[in-house]
Amino acid sequence: MLLRDFKNIHSGKKIIVCASGVSIQQLTENVFNKSFSDIVLIGCSHVNRYVQTDYLVCIDRAVEQINNDYEFIKNTNADFVFTQLNDEDLFISKSKKVSFLLGEKQGVRASETHIDYSTNTAYVACLLAYFMGAKKIGMIGNDFIDHNLTRNEIGLKELNQQYQKLRNNISVPFVNLSEKSLVKTIPYQSLNEF
Repeated sequence: MLLRDFKNIHSGKKIIVCASGVSIQQLTENVFNKSFSDIVLIGCSHVNRYVQTDYLVCIDRAVEQINNDYEFIKNTNADFVFTQLNDEDLFISKSKKVSFLLGEKQGVRASETHIDYSTNTAYVACLLAYFMGAKKIGMIGNDFIDHNLTRNEIGLKELNQQYQKLRNNISVPFVNLSEKSLVKTIPYQSLNEF
């Protein structure tokens, strides 16, 4: 399948972007207590270690994965894996792979062939959610606690500026479902309120 096949495929639905930070445990604890049948889940990299998602976004090559994280990508139950990587860098079933090109760094667009990117996979996944027609986007597990991008004030400031720019260019509600997240430019909302 091609990226363009997913344009507005989930029009009018809520989409949660799931990353592997500590707050992902909230989702795994609540997934059995609340009906998520009407919410689409887009995972980042190896998040399937914690929760099964409908889709997976992977922009890091297998050799860049640590702690056997790549096995969770390779063996994902997600319906499709969105990636710009070639087959030598990401050994997944071709029937699950949706290829796209990386667009502009720190851009805020997704087209039928390109998705802009930043310094982390969740940024790409948020743009994908918007491209898919989400009526509301939430992100969870995008905490950046003990993350190499936020080890200093400059990195943390840049990260927040990137997400502020993204928020300013997405015309649907966009919330952070993690109270612990260091991304403070996206307003917090509890999972139950979402």
